[in-house]
Amino acid sequence: MINFTEILKIYNIVRLYDYQEKAIAEIDKGKNLIVSTPTASGKTLLAEYGIVRALNNNGKAIYVVPMRALASEKFREFEIYKNFGYKVVLEREDMESLDLKH
Repeated sequence: MINFTEILKIYNIVRLYDYQEKAIAEIDKGKNLIVSTPTASGKTLLAEYGIVRALNNNGKAIYVVPMRALASEKFREFEIYKNFGYKVVLEREDMESLDLKH
């Protein structure tokens, strides 16, 4: 089981932004959210909170990004979850190679 405060310590985060605290309160109520804030404003941290919540409830999580470079960056960041015994996988697939027919 992962204590989210351990994740905050790893990232050297001592205080959340107000919108993050409000979003986490809504996630704790079981609500789904769409968060729209500027780049580098802390959205990933909210996703990680949801991921930790899912993992702690024996669930799984997928984090999707629109660019290969960002996928590699986030994969390296998410490797910290290996320290807690979780498997972290990077899957990069080009949209052209996907068969999206039904």
